[in-house]
Amino acid sequence: MFRTGLALLAAAVVGLALVPGPATASPTASPSPSSTPITIPAGAVSWIPATCATGSIDPVTVDQSHYLLMTHMTICSTYYAPLRYALAVFRPGRTASVVGRNQLLAYAPAGPSDRMADVRVTASETVFGLCIMRDLSTRTACVRVDIAADGTAVSAPIAPDDPLVAQPVTYTDVDIFPPDNYCATCVAFP
Repeated sequence: MFRTGLALLAAAVVGLALVPGPATASPTASPSPSSTPITIPAGAVSWIPATCATGSIDPVTVDQSHYLLMTHMTICSTYYAPLRYALAVFRPGRTASVVGRNQLLAYAPAGPSDRMADVRVTASETVFGLCIMRDLSTRTACVRVDIAADGTAVSAPIAPDDPLVAQPVTYTDVDIFPPDNYCATCVAFP
C-alpha cells in the first residue's frame, strides 16, 4: 500500500499519469514535444524516466577482462530526485537486453551524471553494444565495441537504431546482477 502511494506521488510530481484498468495498470509518461508516450511495465515503479536528457559515452578502455566505458547523462528537463536512467548492453544473438533495478542510475542535480559501465564478455564474444537509456525505448547515446583476439578493443558511436542495439529492452524491478566487486561505483554486466 505504501509503495503504491509512493508511486502515485512520484507519478504526480513528474507528470506521469496512471492508465485506468486492473491492478496491473502501468504509469505512462505525458507526451511532450521531444518525446512520445512510454509505458512502464507493471511493477516497474523504480524507473521513472525524465522527459528530456542528453548523453555521451567515452571510448572503451580495457583492464584485464573488464571492458570499461565512462558514460555521461545530463537531464535537460526539471530535476527531480526519483528520475532515473539506465545503461543497457546488447549482444548479438540475444532477443532482448535486460535492465534490472540495480542498473537504474540517478541524474546529477546539475551537470552530467558520470558512471562507469564494466562489461565482461565470454571468450567467444567479439562485439557488444552499450546504450544509455532514458526510458525503455529511448536510446540517448550508443556505442559499438569490437574486441580483437588478443583482448584489445575499440569503440565507436553508433546510431540508436543500429541493428546491434535495436533489440527490445526489458525492465525487471529486481536486482539482476550482484554488486561489482571489481569496481564499487561501476554498473556491472557479466
